Amino acid sequence: MEGVLAIREARRSLGQAKRRLLDLSRQIFPIRLISLRNLLAAHFDVENSIGLTQQQFDAPLTPGLFETQLLAMVNTVDRNDIMAIRRAKRFLQTTETSHLICVAEFEQI
Repeated sequence: MEGVLAIREARRSLGQAKRRLLDLSRQIFPIRLISLRNLLAAHFDVENSIGLTQQQFDAPLTPGLFETQLLAMVNTVDRNDIMAIRRAKRFLQTTETSHLICVAEFEQI
């Protein structure tokens, strides 16, 4: 039973990290959004066009398209592997923190 509860908690934490990153995606410039998407795609070992049609991929990356892609990337995580879930959560949290620092530094300029 403890294993089931731990996996549920890990999934919940991953969901929170995903939502925070989606909130951040609405606050950053499109060029940074592209960099963020490419970084995430590399981490999740997927194409940076995941979840999009060719036409959508060729269009400017919007927060809505980024959300579609992030959801597709997170869905590649094995939902029954607690270590994979935790790794994904930590990566999303670290990525969010790094981009928040960049945004804060840019605003000081």
